[in-house]
Amino acid sequence: GGTRCGTGYHPETQGSTQRTSGDTSVPSLINLDESRVTRGQLAWSRIKATAAEQRELWRQVGEALLVGRKLHKSDNKFSEWCKDHGFGDMKRDTRADSLWLASNWNSGIASLDTEITHPTNIRAGHRELVQKLMLPEDLRDLKVSEKPTVTLDQRSAERLAKVINRANSGDGGSETAKRHVESIAKKHGVSSEELREVVSHADPAQVLVT
Repeated sequence: GGTRCGTGYHPETQGSTQRTSGDTSVPSLINLDESRVTRGQLAWSRIKATAAEQRELWRQVGEALLVGRKLHKSDNKFSEWCKDHGFGDMKRDTRADSLWLASNWNSGIASLDTEITHPTNIRAGHRELVQKLMLPEDLRDLKVSEKPTVTLDQRSAERLAKVINRANSGDGGSETAKRHVESIAKKHGVSSEELREVVSHADPAQVLVT
């Protein structure tokens, strides 16, 4: 017993140390979770960067690319320059649109929808804006329907009319035919009713049952 005391053996102390050791793992896990939350918060704040910030970043990228383009008129040399300066993983089209953005920054970019941030989309939006401004003022606000269209020749219309009629017949194969019609309509981005209209216009001789 004396030997144990001499070596500092105290059962109650050892038990306390074990509990303390077990307890310290909890704060370490909490600290790890807090670190993850903080890191996630920072990531989310970057994801929510405003359109203006995103556009400014793309403008800066474009200005950097302009430096390389001025140095190298050859596409191959410019491509090598991009790789050497950290832009090698950027798609060629994106690179071109970034160059365009930097070169045309003061050409009405600010008037575009603030949700448009990527240089490719900004360029397309700017092109549409320019085309609109070229129209007479009374035609600028006309909306063009973006409704999908389906074009059928007479033979295709005839075959599709048979499937539509079978779908509306109510016989044993009508359900299969109906699913087929719905599948064709979905493929072309129209409803089954709109598909019927297309068939009627493509081949007026066809009589569609209802």
